[in-house]
Amino acid sequence: MKSRGHIAQPVRLSRPRERWAYAIGFGTWATGVAWLVLHHFVRQHTAFGDLPHPLEAWSIKAHTAFALAAVWTGGVVWAAHVQPSWTQRARRLSGIVLVVVLAVLIVSAYGLLYADEDLRRVVSLIHWTVGLALPLGGLVHVISQRRRRSHGPLRL
Repeated sequence: MKSRGHIAQPVRLSRPRERWAYAIGFGTWATGVAWLVLHHFVRQHTAFGDLPHPLEAWSIKAHTAFALAAVWTGGVVWAAHVQPSWTQRARRLSGIVLVVVLAVLIVSAYGLLYADEDLRRVVSLIHWTVGLALPLGGLVHVISQRRRRSHGPLRL
């Protein structure tokens, strides 16, 4: 929806949807970080050897729950933001990067469940490296949005 001399603004999520997406994204990221820290750096030292911290199992369960909610939320964002904004060509590159990164996380999560042990090590490294960096991609996308905004965007 372009007019001469005016760049159309991408369709933004409503404030409640935006807050939901950020909350689910943060929850997924934070529980993943918690699992990484507990799994690699916090062990229980017992007479029978090192054991996983009791919260490690809970952190991966919470991470899985948030990740499932994140996939559902991704569908909402796709329908309400990505598809309507695509034709406007605004921030396509950062949007494409975010979609690809999220796809890598989804596929690598599947690999963590079903890959053989050797491949799982590689997939695990990819999953947590990309996952740790994901907030940077989101930040770039949001900052580029705020820099280009000249008129109030349409909210769905």
